[in-house]
Amino acid sequence: AYETKQDGQRVVVYLPGDGSVLLRARSGQDITAAYPELAPLAAALGDTPAVLDGEVLALDERGRADFQLLQSRMGLAHAPGRAAHRAARVPVHLVLFDALHLAGCSLLRTPYADRRGRLTDLALNGPSWSTPAALVGHGEQALRATREHGLEGLVCKRLDSVYEPGSRSRAWIKIRNMRSEDVVVGGWLPGKGRLGGLPGAVLVGQRAAGRLRYVGG
Repeated sequence: AYETKQDGQRVVVYLPGDGSVLLRARSGQDITAAYPELAPLAAALGDTPAVLDGEVLALDERGRADFQLLQSRMGLAHAPGRAAHRAARVPVHLVLFDALHLAGCSLLRTPYADRRGRLTDLALNGPSWSTPAALVGHGEQALRATREHGLEGLVCKRLDSVYEPGSRSRAWIKIRNMRSEDVVVGGWLPGKGRLGGLPGAVLVGQRAAGRLRYVGG
């Protein structure tokens, strides 16, 4: 199966079925308070307990994921007031792509195709979350479509693959669309977490009309 590769923050979503929601980052950190607009997801699911896998995105004016926009929302789990203020200016969208537990049963050893089917049956598509379809077959066309729309690429998953927490499975392969540009490095931002003490990102520009125009980081 082929899924669009997203450019956001990976999250595991815990929905115990009591109206609450808990979001954990890949590190295990509780980041629920950073994304208050995702709280209504619990009501959308109802009283069925579930643990879901997904990615939080910030979308630009063209509807494409923009990690630089998302960075203004990340790291605010300790400051719910600031998070709510930023949510009004930079809303996020949660893309769901796997179900790990459902109705008290673990799905970790269940084949991907069946897990995906169970997730689709939940019909979780709302104002701030969605369950995009996975494409079976037609991989070449799918990759071409991501290039034409300026997307990151594809994640290719074996239909019979189990879920392997905390590891990079050989049954899931990322294909990235690589684009190159000639740019000038004009600055850098300090790294966080594993990149603490190192540059976390470089700020780059291109020369235009005798000036250096910022194009991203």
